[in-house]
Amino acid sequence: MRDRIIGPYTGQLIESFAFPELMVALSDLQRHLIRPDCLVLNDIRSRTVCVPFPAPDGGTVMVVVKEFARPPRIRSEAYRRQGSKARRSFLMARFLAEHGVGTPSPLGFLERWEKRQLVESYFLSAYQAEAVEAHSEIIRLFSDKGTHGEGKRLLELIAGEVRALHAAGVQHRDLGHQNILVHPTETGWRDLQFLDLNRARIRGKLSFRQKASDLSRLWCPRSVQPAFLSAYFDGREIPRRFLAFLRTYRILLSIRKRTRVLRHPLRSRHRGKPGGPRPSYPSEAAL
Repeated sequence: MRDRIIGPYTGQLIESFAFPELMVALSDLQRHLIRPDCLVLNDIRSRTVCVPFPAPDGGTVMVVVKEFARPPRIRSEAYRRQGSKARRSFLMARFLAEHGVGTPSPLGFLERWEKRQLVESYFLSAYQAEAVEAHSEIIRLFSDKGTHGEGKRLLELIAGEVRALHAAGVQHRDLGHQNILVHPTETGWRDLQFLDLNRARIRGKLSFRQKASDLSRLWCPRSVQPAFLSAYFDGREIPRRFLAFLRTYRILLSIRKRTRVLRHPLRSRHRGKPGGPRPSYPSEAAL
């Protein structure tokens, strides 16, 4: 698929999404992103908004637009070689969809450059009104001892979907529960889907180290970890080398969390403002 020009932007759209009414709206995207009827889904680091765009039948089509922050000049130079976050998100989402791994339907990406500086970039995907973050579901289920069993079942479902992600040869590299969508049903959940794919990489066959790096980011109570890992390995014996890598990465992740204020003082200051951070998981003592 080749890039096309849409107003001041260049990018790609899937063919079924590139109808004339939408192309006109996208050429003035900034104006649509601040409409009062937009639904802000996330405004912690990258702003994510659900926008009602005009449809060919005279109605509207709901589109999730993730707006990435303008990068510094040196990062823009890197993006010219490796692709912007928006471009990488779109291409990775298409790869996952083609390999039967859950992710919101990718619709396209747009970016605007001023000479060698990336000024604007957006990733577009289908909106799913019934979907919720696995993060909020897990907190809800493990905050009440009466629903711990359901929480364990959800974590096992997530482990199975991560196994499918890795079987497709993809390492997510930012795999928190906040980056997984689930669709609650009367009997459980369906259609687990991965978000925030701009850091993901296609590895072919993942090593134990790469698998452990991904899994170490997923919160899981100690009492549920054996069932979680058993679900990931589909009931097979868990390799000792994998467990060693998992322990190491969890220690490193703990250190990173404790030193976040030193490493990212501005981000940490923002986390205390409305819109961030997300609620914390229950402590092990509370479980």
